[in-house]
Amino acid sequence: MEGDDDEDIEIVDTIEKTSLEMFKEEAPPEFGTIPEFVPYEIAPVPIKKAPLVYPEFAKKSGIEGEVWLDVEVFSNGKVGKIRVIKSLMAGPGGLDEAAVNSVKQWEFSPAKSGGKPVSVRVKFPVRFYLQ
Repeated sequence: MEGDDDEDIEIVDTIEKTSLEMFKEEAPPEFGTIPEFVPYEIAPVPIKKAPLVYPEFAKKSGIEGEVWLDVEVFSNGKVGKIRVIKSLMAGPGGLDEAAVNSVKQWEFSPAKSGGKPVSVRVKFPVRFYLQ
């Protein structure tokens, strides 16, 4: 009989089902949504810094010091939201704006938790000193 041959066939799953979804890179979180504290073992490290432009007015006035920033660093190393937490010279053309404009262009080796890149917030100073 023709139908008897089908009974001898055994179906065996030898390879786990896959999809392209498992190879997609995780998208960074939305701008401005990283919590204040995210645990990590390895801190983010700047690997590319943009030049810091010292505003001419501040140079001529002899203004020196630090602008402290709270910076989002995404799991892909890109910079997200930046907030000035200690101002040195606010307003258009000021040192705060110069610091933010420079750091916006930075790239980081991302923070890592459990060996995987994670998005975090870090705080650090940008220093302005005349030479």
